[in-house]
Formats: sequence, structure tokens, C-alpha cells
Amino acid sequence: MASKKIFLCAGGTAGHVYPAIFVAQELEKLGYLPIIITDDRGSKYCYNYSFKKYIIAAKSPQQPTFIKKITALTLLFFGFLQSLYLIMIKQPQAIIGFGGYMTMPILCAGVVWRKKMMLHEQNAVLGKVNRIMANFMHHIYLSFVKTKFVPDKYHHKISFYGNPIRPIFRELSQQLVRKDDNFHIVIFGGSQGANFLSEICCDILKYIDDDIKKNLKLTIQTPKNYIDILYNTVQKYHINAIIDDFYHDLPSILHDADLVIARSGAATISELCALGKASILIPLPIAADNHQWYNAHFLEQNNAAILCEQKSLTAQYLWEKILLFYNDKNLLENYAESAKNLNNNYVAYHIAQHITTIIPQ
Repeated sequence: MASKKIFLCAGGTAGHVYPAIFVAQELEKLGYLPIIITDDRGSKYCYNYSFKKYIIAAKSPQQPTFIKKITALTLLFFGFLQSLYLIMIKQPQAIIGFGGYMTMPILCAGVVWRKKMMLHEQNAVLGKVNRIMANFMHHIYLSFVKTKFVPDKYHHKISFYGNPIRPIFRELSQQLVRKDDNFHIVIFGGSQGANFLSEICCDILKYIDDDIKKNLKLTIQTPKNYIDILYNTVQKYHINAIIDDFYHDLPSILHDADLVIARSGAATISELCALGKASILIPLPIAADNHQWYNAHFLEQNNAAILCEQKSLTAQYLWEKILLFYNDKNLLENYAESAKNLNNNYVAYHIAQHITTIIPQ
């Protein structure tokens, strides 16, 4: 079994860890033994999966003080020593990086042990660690054809497969949308950027005409501290709305939406395309390398979404964009169809199949 071991390393966010897990599932079906390498933050996303996993020390070097930077670099060096030991005792046949600062120690250790290595980039911008390590990679899997910071010299070892997503989205994409007379808008901001979307939601409601209110349904995901504020506001303006801080059935809710207003992380982009949903995307301005803007810009260029930048966005302007879709069903359908055309099905499967050509059993 040692010859079939493959390390899949991913930083501590869901956007990095889940693609690694989905590819690991496909590799397991092909007879390989996938092992997840992550940090403390990433480990919480692995609990529902049976893969063997190892946690290494890591902390972002992007720290506000000199002492904290030194502490972070010390942890990363300790993670490098852990990685050297892990590779020595487990002898993986390959290492695949899925981004995040914690992948640096294991990839550097892979260079020392001369392992075959690959990386996957979920966003439209090649991440910092991936940029540093790209020269050592045997192959690079990209989600966007036009990915920023990818030098021409790497084109011979690049494949464009897309971003692995949860199987539920593939299943829902084959089902008919449950329709009623309401125009259903889903608004969610994710863990990092929900406050701004919650605030602008409150401001939007005053622009909604009574004639539109009769046919409008809102589903809003908001932090707990905004639930009462939003609830009181929708009551004041007599809006049909469902408000909560978490939805277990969010994939089904998105499937039945007419329009989605959201951030533009890689997972969100891929899931909206899988479902074929028109969207208004508001990139998180503090995202590393402004990658959410580039993700949203790609959809906008393909007439699959409208991009609105947070720094200049007003509630009135956002409502005007919503009205474009509300008043023009053909426009709504065209944007939805364009999003659907950008979707790549079975990404994890295709990546796993390609890996077998590099690491034969």
C-alpha cells in the first residue's frame, strides 16, 4: 500500500480543504490511499470523513507585529520538520497542494525528498504559496483559464479542470427548479463578509415598491447579531423574508433561487455555475491578492454575473441591479444559462484520473 499513498495538503479554510477532500474521495475509489495534511483550523472540516489525517504546525506570517511574525515563522519551520518526518515514515508517492500558507512546509519538505508534486488553484489568482512553489510542481491544475500570476513558462504543465464541489450540487443541477409566483432572491455572505451584506439588505428594503413586495421572497443568511435587526426591518416594510444565521439546506435553497447575491469565493462561484444561477457578486475587499474580485470579474466577462465593488456600492445602486433581472426575465435566463455553460462537471473525478497518468498504480 505504501506505493499508493498520496498526501493532499490544504490550508485551514473550507475553500482549500474541501477540494482536497473531494479529490481524495476519487483517488480512494481508484485504489490509492489518500492522506490529508492540514492545520488545526482545517481539521474541523475533516471530521465527517474517514481519511487518515495529520495536523502540522502552521501560522500565517502576515502578522501585525515583529514578534508575531517571528512566532509564525518559527511555527512554519517546526511544521517543515514535522513534514520531513511524515514523508520519511509514510513514503507517499506524490504530494498535492491545495493552497493556504500551511501547505508551504509540506511542499518544501517534498522538494527535499524529491517527491512528485502537483498543486490545485481554486481561484482566478494563483495564491502566494502556489506562486512560490509552482516551479517545483510536476503539474498544476487551474480552475480558471485566465488565472493571474501564472507565467507562460508553466503552460506545458497546466490543465484546466475547474474547482471540485460538493456532490449535492451536481445532483441538484439535474433536478427541476421548484417554481412559484415569487421572485426568490437568496443573499448570503459567508463567514468573513456577512456583516456588510446584512447592513445593505436593511437599506435596500426601503426602495422596494408595494407592487413588487407582493411577488418578492427573500432568503437571507446573516450573523446572529443581525437577525433581530433584519427581522424588525422586514416587518416594518412588510417583506416576505426568511432570516437565519445558518441553513443546513442551503444547496437546495440556492437551487430554487431566481437570483443570488453573494461574495465571490471560489466555492461560491463554482456552486452557482453548477446550478446555473444568475448572480450579483460583491467581492470581499480584504481577500488575499483581491482574488474574489478576479473570480467575479471572470463571471462578469462571460455575462454570468454582475460585479459590484463594496467600496462604492450603495443600497440604491444594488436595488437598481436587482430590478434589471426582476423586470427582464430573458436577461435573468441568459445570465443563468451563461453561468451553467461555465460549469465543469465531475472535476474531482477528472483530476484524480489525470493523477493516475502521473502516478500509475
